[in-house]
Amino acid sequence: MRAAGPARERLEGARDTCKRPVFHNGRPDDDAAIGAAAAGRRPVQGWEALTASEVKVARLIAQGHTNRSAADLLVVSPHTVNTHLTAVFRKLAVNSRVQLANLVTALPDG
Repeated sequence: MRAAGPARERLEGARDTCKRPVFHNGRPDDDAAIGAAAAGRRPVQGWEALTASEVKVARLIAQGHTNRSAADLLVVSPHTVNTHLTAVFRKLAVNSRVQLANLVTALPDG
């Protein structure tokens, strides 16, 4: 076996770093990160799973806005609205804007 030089040590260190799990916030899986991430994990389905931007898009679409008009109000591109809307549909398990509108209007603060 060859002696470990500085380059080999750096490569092995990089390999070990890449083997550690990383949370969605990009921090390595150390004890502090485990506690913080476990406490703040977002559910995968339901209203609690939506980000703030997804909630805004969902409410605007439920009010009858098109992707373009929602994008204008939020000062983002229609593509960004479509991306958020796709995530909303998946997280809320809906297939149409009508189903989304029905869910939003059924909310207590909808």
